[in-house]
Amino acid sequence: MQHPVPYPWQFMRSLLLLSALLGLLVHARPCLAAVSAERPNILFIIADDASRDSFGAYGSTYVNTPNFDRIAREGVRFTQAYNCNPKCAPARACILTGRYSWQLEEACNHNPFLSDKWKFYPFLLEEAGYAIGYTGKGWGPGIHAGIDAGKSKFQNVNPAGRPYQSATLKPPYQGISNADYGQNLDDFLDQKPVDQPFCFWLGTREPHRGYEKDSWKKQGRDLQRVTVPEYYPDNETIRGDLADYAIEVEWFDRWIGHALDSLESRGLLEDTLILVTSDHGMPFPRVKGQIYDDGFHVPMAARWGAKIPSGRVVSDFVTFPDIAPTLLELAGLEPHAQMTGKSFVQQLLSDRSGRIDPQRDHTLLGKERHDIGRTDGDLLSVGYPSRALRNDHYLYVRNFKPDRWPVGNPEYDFPNCDGSPTKSYLTGLSQLDPDYRYFELSFGKRAEEELYDMEKDPDCVHNLAGSREHQLLKLQLWEQLKRELAEQGDPRILGQGDIFDFYPNCRIDRQQQLYARPDYDPVQIFEQRYNVVEPNGQDPGKQAGLHDRSSPAVGAVQGEGNLRLVETAETISILRGNVLILAYNKQPPTLPTGIDPVYRQSGFLHPVNTPQAVTVSAVYPEDHPHQNGIFSAWVRTKFRGHSIDFWNLADRSGKVLHESVISKSSPDAILPEFSVSRLHRAFLPVEGSPATDGTASSIAVDVLRETWNIRMLEANDESNCFEIEMMQEALTDDPLTIEEYHYGGSAVRGPVDWLVAQAGDRSVSYMLNSAGSDRVQGNHENVHWVALSGQINGRPRTITVMSHADNFRDPQAARLHPTKPYFCFAPCVDGEFIIDKDKPFRSRYLYVVTDDHPNPEWLGRQWKNWTQGN
Repeated sequence: MQHPVPYPWQFMRSLLLLSALLGLLVHARPCLAAVSAERPNILFIIADDASRDSFGAYGSTYVNTPNFDRIAREGVRFTQAYNCNPKCAPARACILTGRYSWQLEEACNHNPFLSDKWKFYPFLLEEAGYAIGYTGKGWGPGIHAGIDAGKSKFQNVNPAGRPYQSATLKPPYQGISNADYGQNLDDFLDQKPVDQPFCFWLGTREPHRGYEKDSWKKQGRDLQRVTVPEYYPDNETIRGDLADYAIEVEWFDRWIGHALDSLESRGLLEDTLILVTSDHGMPFPRVKGQIYDDGFHVPMAARWGAKIPSGRVVSDFVTFPDIAPTLLELAGLEPHAQMTGKSFVQQLLSDRSGRIDPQRDHTLLGKERHDIGRTDGDLLSVGYPSRALRNDHYLYVRNFKPDRWPVGNPEYDFPNCDGSPTKSYLTGLSQLDPDYRYFELSFGKRAEEELYDMEKDPDCVHNLAGSREHQLLKLQLWEQLKRELAEQGDPRILGQGDIFDFYPNCRIDRQQQLYARPDYDPVQIFEQRYNVVEPNGQDPGKQAGLHDRSSPAVGAVQGEGNLRLVETAETISILRGNVLILAYNKQPPTLPTGIDPVYRQSGFLHPVNTPQAVTVSAVYPEDHPHQNGIFSAWVRTKFRGHSIDFWNLADRSGKVLHESVISKSSPDAILPEFSVSRLHRAFLPVEGSPATDGTASSIAVDVLRETWNIRMLEANDESNCFEIEMMQEALTDDPLTIEEYHYGGSAVRGPVDWLVAQAGDRSVSYMLNSAGSDRVQGNHENVHWVALSGQINGRPRTITVMSHADNFRDPQAARLHPTKPYFCFAPCVDGEFIIDKDKPFRSRYLYVVTDDHPNPEWLGRQWKNWTQGN
């Protein structure tokens, strides 16, 4: 999940109220003055289930597609375009949100309850002044905002836009929709204001099943011209089915031609970006919904008058999450914070062919549950989780549950494959039939690993994963796939992938009937499994919109009302409604039984909670009881010739404690803030002096006063964001020397449950920094931010700390512990320095707490916004 947090700190802190109001206004509607004056009109045309190789521009000889071919000829054709997840609903969700499938939670699956947390590019463009509309099939199937996109026949407002669906016609064959896509487009163009740019989604239903069987005979088609893939037997049944399919691909192509004519007649053609693609491959066995090249390798071509030099063929890898940020950039807008795809504007507008950006040399793909009818023990409607890496030469596939049936269970008729003459032929074969191997290719169980040479084996029928000469290559591809998915926060890689089996499929009545279980309620199972419980006792399913089958967010909005500040004798706390965000401990919390009293400590933040009221900090953890929540302390220092350790309390040479509350905002301030002071106290050995901390012969000297200014910047359903500005001032005429050491500084301590067994273990928690490194590789790297993430209550939770560009020794070194859930920004790693009355030590950190994995691109943008905004 991305976290689209408005950041009021871009305004003067002294104008706190005005800041908040301006922040709301600025983010309510983008500033149109900042948008490019040359914003294109945008026409996005998408087929439903059309394979890449079914278009003449990609070499088809039996399907006639002159209009798609014209787009490719007069613009740019992409040879390495991919859909991320080869099924309608998840593929279309990737297009509309700009996110990879595994980053979309419930929307990674087919037929989901699509959460309203996601932003969709058409509506972002509408906010920027575009007229938006769609005809035919938009996002779906599934339920969004209480509307069933499939059962409503896409008549309602949809993530793809505002509906234009009234025009109909008499289709030439059964199975072809009666929608008049062209007239609906014309109605939109005629109704929108003349001077307003537009974004229109034209989504045909074709060539989705079903087809009028043997319609090819009515057209007198020659079956000998049909190309049969290597994964099918070559016979009249298969050829006839492919020929029927070809008629519907040509129907889709007809509407491209209509759109070109319609735009040209209105004088809009040269000012309109036309982007044409298909959501995935043809609705045939081993293609649609499957992790093989014909399922996810899609056609894509674009035309935009003189802006896109014609006749170009680009081999850069582009994928569906890249589309939304591309269209926003062309409209003069920044990508939305949730978007993790990368714009390919450079590839569109370049005057070159071939590989434009050498870095775009591969893509990642994956799937979870597509359709119902697959079981695993007592679990119903589970998925077939796979991830894949595709580069110019190879496809590597990892099947995480190879014991499951990849296309659904045989007793339910392999439901992750549309019914067709081809399916009937293959599933009707006996094991003694010479063609039975084709059944196994399409419906049989698969190996855990698959590897295909795409140059020699484009149909993916010869698995090289068991080949001795390919073992090193296979390992390298798996390590790359695993690393990049982990960086993207893929729950499947991070050990929390089972949640995809429990996100409810919205077709509940179908499941009850299929499994003969009238009591089956996947929503209730999901809630119970993931402990979706409101702190105020409300029904979490109702709060999240699940019981009306509209939105499957894990956990509802926690708390109601404005932010508020509450002070007691023990703490200062900031709450959202009645839900705690953070607490500063003025008094030491009670020590657990058996913990040495030397560890009693004050002057730190704990608990620190996510928006869903889940605590991601720890107090007096058994393994390191001196590490508490968010704290700061130096480890190896020299004061008056003595070694003082303010961090490790067991040696009794120093400690940090709360001194006083300096100031605080009013209890009902829109964005609360408060200031406190903390003392760094040294215990110096002095012969004959009375004990001051339980040890003999020591005297207490307050060496530093550290001021914390804690400011709440935002708290919403997506993230809690606050800033701590720290200043350490010397209290004596003697300097404190901070010696070079491998840790010490501003630290975060996570829950004990996030301890890992050994370095590199990511089973329960992991770290990621702005350099893209993990906790092992990233230790002592100089970075802008560090994220600590782990699993709590079946869901990832993350606390990220950003170091300001104005900080001492920016970018600061960060100590990342290899097994314990703590890290610190430690400028002492890069050498000794002093703090004295002439040289106070200042630092500033931003804390972002979320109920999701860290997203590096989004975090990078937020760091830039934060450091440049003040």
